[in-house]
Amino acid sequence: MGIPVVGVHGAGGKLKALMEKFGLLDYSCPKTDTYQIKQLLLKLLEERNRIRQRIASVLPKVLDECRENFRLLMEHIYPFYLRKAFDRGYYEGEEQSSGYKRGWRSGYSERALRGVMEDFLRTCEQEGARLVGRALVVGCARGLMVKLLSERGVPAVGIDASKEAVVTRLTDAVEKGNVLSIPFRDKSFHTVICSEVLEHVPVLFLDRALRELCRVTERQAIIKVPEREAGRTELTHTTLLSREEWTSWLSRYFRVRKSFDWRDSHVFFCEPVL
Repeated sequence: MGIPVVGVHGAGGKLKALMEKFGLLDYSCPKTDTYQIKQLLLKLLEERNRIRQRIASVLPKVLDECRENFRLLMEHIYPFYLRKAFDRGYYEGEEQSSGYKRGWRSGYSERALRGVMEDFLRTCEQEGARLVGRALVVGCARGLMVKLLSERGVPAVGIDASKEAVVTRLTDAVEKGNVLSIPFRDKSFHTVICSEVLEHVPVLFLDRALRELCRVTERQAIIKVPEREAGRTELTHTTLLSREEWTSWLSRYFRVRKSFDWRDSHVFFCEPVL
């Protein structure tokens, strides 16, 4: 597109030749020819509208291709990220050069965490969750939650994406697996516990993770995620949402029966709807 150049006719040959070189001669007119100026403006508007329509027609396809390429890239990168992010240093609260400790700041040990996890299970029961039947703990780390459930008489197994967690597990009921591809059949578990896991999942994969949780849940899922502000202290937290936003995401595959705050986290009791 060009802009109307008024008063060019009759100008020196050099200016006219320059405009012709750049394809602007069609947009020149005598400054007294108001009708021609109007027609040129209308022509410019039509060209602008045609360009806008063309962009509007191809943009969705371009964006879809960009999203798909990004998804494929993340599919390739994510396993390497899991291997690096949740290594031995993560479970031992490795201190960074900045002085910041990533992962389990006091280290993942039964002595440090038993009291906290027992309090969480006790609170869930007080809030109305019935911890009976076969249970799955998704993202169980070294498996302390699995061990505590077994001590309560609940047959439980756990999965974690970290090789380090499985190698140093506290119980043989822990195996390799992640929330994006849970290695069990549909409706295999009465209760599925997913505590402090979904915030580690990129938003790109969040729908798939929730679909997998719903697929293996028969009766109830107990999902715990950190509050948005509290979660900012951990580098591996890639998805930090408000309580309302989490409820909206969960509602795609679950009926949120109850939600409450516990310490610095949101807890949701969910029933599968599929």
